[in-house]
Amino acid sequence: MLLGVGPLPAPGALRVHATGLRLRAFLNALKSEGLKVRCLELPFGGSAPTGGAEEGVERLSGDIATARSEFDRALADFSPDVVFALTDIGAQIAAESAWKGPLYVDYNGHPMTERAEQCRAHGNNTALAAQWLGVLPVLLRADRFSVVSWAQRAALLGELGVAGRLNAETCHHDLVDVLPPNLPFQLPLEVVDAKRLQSFGVPAEAPVILSTGGFNTWMDEATLFAALERVFASHSTARFLATGGGIPGHVEIVYERFQAAASASPFAARYHFAGWIEHEAFLDCLQLATVAVNSEHASLEGEFGFRNRLLGWAWGGLGIVTHVTGEATARLVGQGFARAVPTADAAALAEALLQALEAGRPGTDVPRRTALLQEWSGAREFAAILEWARNPTIAPDRAASGRVENPLVDFQRQALAPGGNNQVGELVARLRGSTAFSLLLSTNPALRTILEAVERSFRK
Repeated sequence: MLLGVGPLPAPGALRVHATGLRLRAFLNALKSEGLKVRCLELPFGGSAPTGGAEEGVERLSGDIATARSEFDRALADFSPDVVFALTDIGAQIAAESAWKGPLYVDYNGHPMTERAEQCRAHGNNTALAAQWLGVLPVLLRADRFSVVSWAQRAALLGELGVAGRLNAETCHHDLVDVLPPNLPFQLPLEVVDAKRLQSFGVPAEAPVILSTGGFNTWMDEATLFAALERVFASHSTARFLATGGGIPGHVEIVYERFQAAASASPFAARYHFAGWIEHEAFLDCLQLATVAVNSEHASLEGEFGFRNRLLGWAWGGLGIVTHVTGEATARLVGQGFARAVPTADAAALAEALLQALEAGRPGTDVPRRTALLQEWSGAREFAAILEWARNPTIAPDRAASGRVENPLVDFQRQALAPGGNNQVGELVARLRGSTAFSLLLSTNPALRTILEAVERSFRK
């Protein structure tokens, strides 16, 4: 059984995020082994996806409590040999379910530093506790993990150590695989509408600087705006097109700040905002724009993770200008698929964009696509995961006969157990009484459902 957050990239899909791309990668890899896979798709941020679900994929409810019940029913109906759970939400649902067999968890990015970026964007730290309450049960329960980078592996091992999972039984046992991002599309692309850019107000023949996907918490929109202003002052015909935008239920203020700055610019007419567009329209943009730009803050979240959009841009034949904060991005730059500029340097970003506009699109010739497939297909990295899927095992400290003496695990479990160390319950009560946290709950459905799940566990 495969549980993750969608939507899967497919014609008609809107708001395809990194979660959907990762779910697609696992689904394709597991099916390639001839395994019988039942895929359960959670909606992103509680929002119902557009279009019908593809064959063999079951969509769960946006309400997390209902999704938990649906997951338990699916377990009883399917009787899997192993459960793969992706993202922090999927992992928590699986870890707290009735499932007692082998559980594999994939964290495509580091949950705590991702939440820290969200806290920075909203100006308060109240959401950190809820995130840890979602992560800790997974650390205590899962049998094997995968992450997106070696840096994230080190961070997760540190957390597993705090949780008591680095112990006598797991010593010399590998709990964490590294699975870097892989190409979201592995078929040659074809333009559906050659005038797609014009439909967003871009003049024909104008070179286009493209940004796609969510204006996430890690995005440095101020540096991007300052760089574009420099470009427009030097280049008479260049345009900027953004597809995607704010991420409901996660962060919208970053996009709003950028749009406000653009509307007040003397070059306002050269900024184009398409919003979230259907998947095939997005693929057209990859093939018709000139260069794509990624501007982000230097952060631990970036050091541990990766910007999946970069691989889509490369597959579409775009030139890429990006800040480098993580090992996968550095690898893409080292292979010649992207150009690096220092973070928080608008002048350097503008100069690199001007050079890319002058050079034009790298294109999608056979050698370039072959090199991308060889380096970013994920086949090598998935090998260990698929081997485990064929013969899934319980982690040694969970499989040991009798009760394993582990005071550190017992200590961590007390924080989650009703009637034991009630510090967590007291913390939830304090959070409920916080005006700032109440405001955050009103704008973040995912956080609200996590807190409600914690409260339900105490009532039980």
